[in-house]
Amino acid sequence: MFLWLEQAILFLFVLFLPSQLAYHFWPDFSYVFGLRVDYLAPTLTLTDIFFVLLLPFLLKRLKKQKTLKLLLVPFLVVVFAVLNTPLAVAPVITLLKWVTLVKLSIVGLYFYNCNLKNFKKIISSALTLSVLVVSFIGIYQVWLQRTVGPPFYYLGERSFTAETPGIALASFFGKSLMRAYSIFSHPNSFAGFLVVSFLMILSLRGKMLKKDKFLIFLLLASGASLLLTFSLGAFVGIIAFLVLAKLSKKYLVLLPLIFIGFSLLTGLAANFFSDQRILLAKASLEVFSQKPLLGVGLNNFLTQLPMAAAFNKILIIQPVHNIYLLVLAETGILGLLSVFILLILFLKNIKNAFLLSAFLFILVTGLFDHYWLTLPQNMLLLSILIGFSLRRDISATL
Repeated sequence: MFLWLEQAILFLFVLFLPSQLAYHFWPDFSYVFGLRVDYLAPTLTLTDIFFVLLLPFLLKRLKKQKTLKLLLVPFLVVVFAVLNTPLAVAPVITLLKWVTLVKLSIVGLYFYNCNLKNFKKIISSALTLSVLVVSFIGIYQVWLQRTVGPPFYYLGERSFTAETPGIALASFFGKSLMRAYSIFSHPNSFAGFLVVSFLMILSLRGKMLKKDKFLIFLLLASGASLLLTFSLGAFVGIIAFLVLAKLSKKYLVLLPLIFIGFSLLTGLAANFFSDQRILLAKASLEVFSQKPLLGVGLNNFLTQLPMAAAFNKILIIQPVHNIYLLVLAETGILGLLSVFILLILFLKNIKNAFLLSAFLFILVTGLFDHYWLTLPQNMLLLSILIGFSLRRDISATL
């Protein structure tokens, strides 16, 4: 009876996934050295409203199914939160992040549990329209060498130009160009969203590119915008998943161990290199050494960064650009071990080739950046990807 209402809310939820429109609260703990840090601040986003409106439909389906198995992931998140929060350096910050993770696990549960027969076209159409809009905004920004402004300001587009200090620039034939931001906080985050969204659309549409002319148009639009992000990490991630996706599952499950080992070596390399990202990696190991078992607390890396010896050489206060080291510093050995086990389970169980490619892309780009664990748009997309990846009714091949 209310199918049309759920479809409408779901369409808006997916359509506005990349939006930064939000209301931030700024308590004292959201400041670091007098600077406001948005992902330390409690935030009410536009997608939060749609999420709350979708909850009754999820609860109704769970009640009919009468199974506790589907609630296992949210339950485990709560259990680890109970262990990690009281021992955190700043428990309030940690608690707020765990609340976010509980929400994200429920989002993943919704997409795992929803009836794709009724919602596949809705999700695919909304995500396609979303990717097209953010792609054209990014292309137009590079053409203007500034942000577009109203009405995209109301989607969360920030106001800046190529001359604004701190803006990400690229060198193109000796000329400095502002990279494509679209409505994201950084071009790398935008690039990651484009790649994973496109692969998810392919999995939902279940067609090869040569059989779907609209997909070719989408590929050209998003591909052009992706190139204008000049995101080296995204380009490396694309090459990597094209190669890794051809490997047997028995070799793919070794990737988490390899990536974690590589990350730890990156932190040790600071003894020989002074690159900012490598220094942040070293700082993450120093933060981890404070509380090695359960970490300093989720989202507490920035608060503890000044305590690290490597901090004296770090020019910009930011999270470590490596999701494995970030997990290690904030949740300790137990947290990283839990993530390691979950990654192996996901890699073993993903049957859809496009979704597997998207997951591999995230694992590779996570070696060079943190946005999959820190920025709302990317975290939401990751939770949806996980929900879809555990299903058995999405079949496609590369």
